[in-house]
Amino acid sequence: MPALRLPLSCRFLLLVGLCLQFLPSPASGQTHTSLFASALDGRRDAQTIESLRRADASTGAQSSPVDLQPGIRVGLNFATFGGDEAETIQTLLRGVPTVSETDAGRRTGFMVGGFIVADFGGLLALQPGVRYIQKGDQTAFTVRNSDGEPESGSITSKADYVEVPILARAELPEIGAVVPHVLAGPTLGFSVNTAADVTLGGESQGINVGDDLGGNAISLDFGAGADVETEAGTVTVDARFGLGLSDVPGLRFSAQNRGIM
Repeated sequence: MPALRLPLSCRFLLLVGLCLQFLPSPASGQTHTSLFASALDGRRDAQTIESLRRADASTGAQSSPVDLQPGIRVGLNFATFGGDEAETIQTLLRGVPTVSETDAGRRTGFMVGGFIVADFGGLLALQPGVRYIQKGDQTAFTVRNSDGEPESGSITSKADYVEVPILARAELPEIGAVVPHVLAGPTLGFSVNTAADVTLGGESQGINVGDDLGGNAISLDFGAGADVETEAGTVTVDARFGLGLSDVPGLRFSAQNRGIM
């Protein structure tokens, strides 16, 4: 029997029919056309995601893991000296025959600076900063004048610094709009002034107690405070205790700074 030769167009249609027989059965209510459309949509979605990923990689766009919050800080420092020789000035005054009484006090100075709170999204944050701060000490005394009458006076020791505190800060559970915190850390300071003033009878005179410029001073800060949210921004109120670890630069005796900021 001679072979049966089909036209080319018939053979093509037969091949398409055989291929369709082996396609998976469509789900209920879904045609082959919708299956092909779903496959194309999935491909487009994958291409879109890949395109966005490549765009981010090319531009370097990524979410920052650190939230930086800058601020300024102003306040007062109530300073005194501590250590074995902190009462040197009082001891010297007691050796003066006309001095009848001495009393340790504090020098009230001011402080101004800036800081940054680096929040890493956990319990602890880092708070570095820089500040100008007035430290020192004050000793009050009573002396008899030439008429034998008592007269009040004081000696104020001045020790001023530019300091760089690097503090660790931990936030506590918030109370409404108030977020309390505690902080602690080391402080490196550079002495920019060491001097003293003697006040007696309403008049003041400077005296030399050491070198005008000293070296470095190391201390620790401990404190607590709270952030208060306002319409204008965040206001932070805190109190700190400064504990000097090294001698006050420029003094002729050994003493360390103490202060409540």
